[in-house]
Amino acid sequence: MSLAVRPLRRGSRVGEKKMMTGFQFQLMDRCGLTIFAAWFADAELDRRVCAPTEQWFDYVCTRPENFAWLVYEGPQAVGQIQLDTSPDGTGSMSLVVNSELRSRGYGKRILRAFLHHEAASCLGKIEACIEADNVASLRCFRASGFVARDAEPDGNGLMTHVYTHEATPGAAFPSAGL
Repeated sequence: MSLAVRPLRRGSRVGEKKMMTGFQFQLMDRCGLTIFAAWFADAELDRRVCAPTEQWFDYVCTRPENFAWLVYEGPQAVGQIQLDTSPDGTGSMSLVVNSELRSRGYGKRILRAFLHHEAASCLGKIEACIEADNVASLRCFRASGFVARDAEPDGNGLMTHVYTHEATPGAAFPSAGL
């Protein structure tokens, strides 16, 4: 995959599987939704993240500022990323690792690869809200360059972590296009 940043368009090459440090990021589709939804049989994941619904699928697949990828290593789905972007060049993201692969370093590897993905490289700031008791996720995001915005969790028990970097020169903000 070329790291030259261009507008992201659904139905363009961004929707194809892209190899990046051993991972492929594929925009969420119906097949991916089925795979991702099956992961929620895991009680820990179901407790921490809302299971995907038709409303969520519509949200990430039809709104030009929102994206969701299923992350593959070879033929196996190993993770899922959602990125909601704003016109000011910021984003908010979430990361889910296939529960069968927890505690094997996948979270850090996926997150680090994603931060070099064209969708992230054109953003100057990316935030992630993580439950304060989710030690593995806190360590994963901190090890990947995210910094806690506040010393204490907010009223919902979430710690906001922020990743900042200079957006790629000449980068175009993700745009619409189905």
